[in-house]
Amino acid sequence: MQTGFYAFTLAKGLIIIPFLFVYTPILLTQGVWRGILAGVFALAGLFAITFFLEGFVLRKLSLASRFLMLIAAVLCFWPSTYVALSGLVVAVVLMTIQMVPVLGKTAEVH
Repeated sequence: MQTGFYAFTLAKGLIIIPFLFVYTPILLTQGVWRGILAGVFALAGLFAITFFLEGFVLRKLSLASRFLMLIAAVLCFWPSTYVALSGLVVAVVLMTIQMVPVLGKTAEVH
């Protein structure tokens, strides 16, 4: 079971990207810039789903942050540009929160 889950985490891009070609016709029928934008959203979605599965960005994610990262990944894969942009914003906000040190704590150097 653990080996299969780890294999899925490594190959999730191979599983998800073909579905994007089916559900995101922008990749095949629209202009170059729309395709590049869809590619950026797809890459952000792959990062978000990786962070959700691993439970770690720069430090351990809380359960709520993992759930929000899953929502951000789903929104990034959505065919609508504005919905995908909102998913990208959610993912960036969660990553920014991870970068901000916890108030009142200092970093320890070992």
